[in-house]
Parts: sequence; C-alpha cells; structure tokens
Amino acid sequence: MTTERQLRREIVYFGKSLHERGFVAAMDGNLSIRLDENRVLSTPTAMCKGMMRPSDLVIVDLDGQRISGRRAVSSEIAMHLLVYKLRPDVRGIVHAHPPTATGFAAAGMALNQPLVSGDKISTADNSRAELQLDHGNILRLGNNSQAKIASVERVQNQRDQIQVQIGQGLAYYSIFK
Repeated sequence: MTTERQLRREIVYFGKSLHERGFVAAMDGNLSIRLDENRVLSTPTAMCKGMMRPSDLVIVDLDGQRISGRRAVSSEIAMHLLVYKLRPDVRGIVHAHPPTATGFAAAGMALNQPLVSGDKISTADNSRAELQLDHGNILRLGNNSQAKIASVERVQNQRDQIQVQIGQGLAYYSIFK
C-alpha cells in the first residue's frame, strides 16, 4: 500500500516534471491524489510546481475544507473535487496548461478535427479520460501519474506538430463552418 509520504513525493516529482517540460508556467496547474473516500492531497495555491516540497501540499475534505497543511488551498480544487465526487474510480488528477493547446483554443481551433490527411489528435484511450477545458487546459484523470504526464506530453507533441504543419503551409485550418 502506498503511504501518504510516498504520494506527497510523487506529486512533487510530477509537478517538477510538468514545469520542466513547459506544461505549466509560474503557478499554473494543479495535481491531486485521492487519499481515501473523504480526503484529497493537493498542490497549494500560489506555488510554482517546479519548486514544491512535500510539506507544501495540502489535504482537503470533499467539501474543499483544509484538513492539514500550512498553505492555502487552490481555488481550482472545486474542479478536482467535482470529478472525485462524480467518478469514484478516479484516483488522481493532473491539470496542465500546455502552451500549444492554449494557443489552439485561443484561436478557436478544435483539437479533435482532421487537419492533415484526415488524422485526428488522439486525446484519450480506454484506460484514461481527458477533459479539454477552455483555453487549452488539459485535465487528465486516472490511476497512474506517469501515464497522465506522458499523455499530456503526447497531446502537446501532436499539437506542436500540427502547428508546424500549419505554419509551413502543409496543412490548413478553416474557421468557417
């Protein structure tokens, strides 16, 4: 059984990984893990994910009330808690802000429509779920943090490739419906 201490280290590790890869900047994004049916371990507000320590993390109940931790709870914890309430099978959430996805969203470009040779961006498979939020944010749900981070990286990479193809005139996107 995984201990709370191990889960704290895992959130810190993956927060740094997100930051190093440019999927979150400054204090963007959030990570959380369901500890049990009543408690969630989460990143705090106003903290760079690349500079977190295990002691910076916060434990909240399913109503968002801080149970333990020195720092304030993120205002985005409500989104995490809603998912945990609606999906008891979800053990962890990674909320990232990949820059290319954000750019696509700001341009009003759908990310799941064919752009090149009828290919679509694959955003999820049968074992995980992904929600595409406004402004290109990605919320990954699942039970394996490495898989969640890898899938954010994969989606960002696919979007980067399409962005390059559009920039080189090898693909186009019509904003006309």
